[in-house]
Amino acid sequence: MARMLSVDFNGVEAGGTSAVVPEGDYGFKITKVVSKKSNAGNPCLNFSLKVISGNAKGMNKVLLHNCTLTKNSLWNLRNLLEAAGKAVPAKAIKIDLDKLVGLTLAGTVIDDEYKGRKKSTISAFFPMSDLASEAEGDSDSEDTESSDDEETESTESDESEESGDEEEEIFE
Repeated sequence: MARMLSVDFNGVEAGGTSAVVPEGDYGFKITKVVSKKSNAGNPCLNFSLKVISGNAKGMNKVLLHNCTLTKNSLWNLRNLLEAAGKAVPAKAIKIDLDKLVGLTLAGTVIDDEYKGRKKSTISAFFPMSDLASEAEGDSDSEDTESSDDEETESTESDESEESGDEEEEIFE
């Protein structure tokens, strides 16, 4: 007698793990953010990042990236947020995780290994505008980058000077 089981796989992504893509620079769109505990028991955010530009072999694949929320590891989340265009002040803030979905950013993907299997890891994040200028090989990109940096520094210092000890939400 056959043992039958009904299973609905609608909306279930294949593999359950991060995709493997060729090394290089890619544009990403944040498609999901999940707050969870790391394997070590620390709070973390798990980002699903869909490849939207770069090597054609990586297009539409989803890479996972974890940001541990311990003091020594918050630089990782700061880098991701700043690459996505958010100015992160040097104080306690509130982050609306739902508003992170849909943001775009760029990053450098390198090959890594986990439990004997090849995996793609995002080693650095940067703004999408830097990806576009890098792809064009534009010699004017240095001028653009310095003016962007000045604008970012101005915005960050303005926000850091706000008074009060209340947590600030970065999504206004």
